[in-house]
Amino acid sequence: MKYRSYIILNCKNIKIIDIIRNSPKIKWIPHNQFNDIKEIGKNGFSTVYSAIWDNKQVALKCLHNSQNFIYEFLNEVEVYLAYTNQKFGDILNMYGISQNPDSKEFIIVLEYAKGGTFNDYLYRNYKTFDWLNNIRILITIIKGLKGIHQKQMVHCDFHPGNILFKYIKYISICISDFGLCGEVATGRQPFYDRAHDLFLALDICNGVRPEINESNAPKCYINLMKQCWDSNPNHRPTAVKIEEYLWLFFNSTTLNASEFNFL
Repeated sequence: MKYRSYIILNCKNIKIIDIIRNSPKIKWIPHNQFNDIKEIGKNGFSTVYSAIWDNKQVALKCLHNSQNFIYEFLNEVEVYLAYTNQKFGDILNMYGISQNPDSKEFIIVLEYAKGGTFNDYLYRNYKTFDWLNNIRILITIIKGLKGIHQKQMVHCDFHPGNILFKYIKYISICISDFGLCGEVATGRQPFYDRAHDLFLALDICNGVRPEINESNAPKCYINLMKQCWDSNPNHRPTAVKIEEYLWLFFNSTTLNASEFNFL
């Protein structure tokens, strides 16, 4: 219980203090307990570091300006808390929260994913894995999405950079978005040849979709992907339905996968 006393003495944000007092599962970790801190990723919202804590490697997710966006920070903490230690496998465990003493930014301390992101996995394995293996990976991903939806939550920022592999030598995937289907099929990020800006967003709203390598992708996969791209949300399959479709394909005895069609 020492960390609760530390919070009261060192954390200046009363909302952080309240949420930790009310949730015994959340641990406050003093920043000076982290060693060998190295930056491993950065985007417009956060910077991620690797570090050693409690004799294990962890990931430190530092949310930019989190001291000014405390509700956003607490919302993310509560989402991780809903999954931590609940045998969901496809969600990273959260060990606790901390704060950078210099920048005052709050930090979410997470399980470290040694296998990197989905982009890293594609780079290492794209030329060597087959379509059945692709489908197996997507089933694992969609189970994570289904789990989020079953808790009445929406991720709102799914992309290949947010899909993590816990290990390098075998598949253990954490969370994802089905919008990456085009990347699996073509080996490239969607719209890799143009800027990801307002003009692209407007084109997508007007019906423009990523390239599909139809000569390599099974027909059922292409059809399912196009359904997920439907401009009308009511016409898109749910995560539950997507998982059913993927299992149908995975368990099919059809020899010619390119002709298999369940839609």
